[in-house]
Amino acid sequence: MSLPPRALLACVFAAVIACPAAAAELASLDWLLGSWQRTGLPADRSGVEQWRRQGDALEGEGRSYRDGALRFQERLRIVAEGAQLYYVADVAGNPAPVRFRLVAQGGQSAVFENPQHDFPQRIAYQRNGKQLTATVSAGERVQVFQFTLSAPLSD
Repeated sequence: MSLPPRALLACVFAAVIACPAAAAELASLDWLLGSWQRTGLPADRSGVEQWRRQGDALEGEGRSYRDGALRFQERLRIVAEGAQLYYVADVAGNPAPVRFRLVAQGGQSAVFENPQHDFPQRIAYQRNGKQLTATVSAGERVQVFQFTLSAPLSD
């Protein structure tokens, strides 16, 4: 099935308009950039989450340590697809990266959701100065991670 020329032109125009909007929305998440050190952990545990701009995406990595040994690692990306932003988490044990759609955004906050995923279904970030709170949840199950900015990063 082919589209009439006007409909095709309208689709191309909508795509061209949507891409800069998604790119601007992605740039509005630059407050997440940097190296964030976990706080409030027992003495034998530590963690870090790092975010940097990589081309047309934000790339992140989260790591948790116990007694200096790596216990958990995840690769993270925030990407624009069409007019929508997605948080993509690649975690060992999952058969494929899991995508969460941006559903809310404030000055220094963002909420991503995937109601079909087991846990988490919701990932929320809130920055307050040099403090960052990441809350992951599904139903009644909630985990809160506190971070302090240890090293700002830029492009």
